[in-house]
Amino acid sequence: MLFLAPTEATPFSEYCDACTNCETWVSIDRDQHQKLKRIMAYDKRKSGGSKGLALTRDFVELNLLKGDRVEFVEGAVDAQGFFGIDSYPARVCFWRVTKESICRRRNPLFSEATGMVPDDVVAFDWLHTLSLGVFQFYLAHLMQCLLIADIWETSDTNMVSKLATSTARLAADVGRWQKAEGKKNEVLLRFI
Repeated sequence: MLFLAPTEATPFSEYCDACTNCETWVSIDRDQHQKLKRIMAYDKRKSGGSKGLALTRDFVELNLLKGDRVEFVEGAVDAQGFFGIDSYPARVCFWRVTKESICRRRNPLFSEATGMVPDDVVAFDWLHTLSLGVFQFYLAHLMQCLLIADIWETSDTNMVSKLATSTARLAADVGRWQKAEGKKNEVLLRFI
């Protein structure tokens, strides 16, 4: 399932429908290709733009609208391959940004053809989503606040010496805690 919000999930079929709704596949000949190249530009705006190689005006001949983005060119690695097309007719997929609903692009990894469907293969792991993410930044901020608040009562006025003394006391506290935990584990191991 694709997650839109922490409690809301979208079925894969709905995601596929949303992508199909935005995609317009066209076959272009050499003349159309030359005309299209003249009215294409990269739209790099962060919001409200096409976010890629897009039409700067309507191309009525193929029912393409201003803002339609080149999403896929058969035989090319990316949209930049549009300028290198040399065999015709060429198949090109344009993405209609104005029809976007729950997605901005189709992820090529997720499809029935590859056998990778988010409902079946995507899992979130604790280490990368929390321990190396949210918790890491929270704990770093918390430690900084504890050191600035001088909870180890160093009574130093100089911040550098306050940090050095606090860090030494923290290390001693952690060492005592590790020894205590080790003794608890020794006691538990005797009973196993």
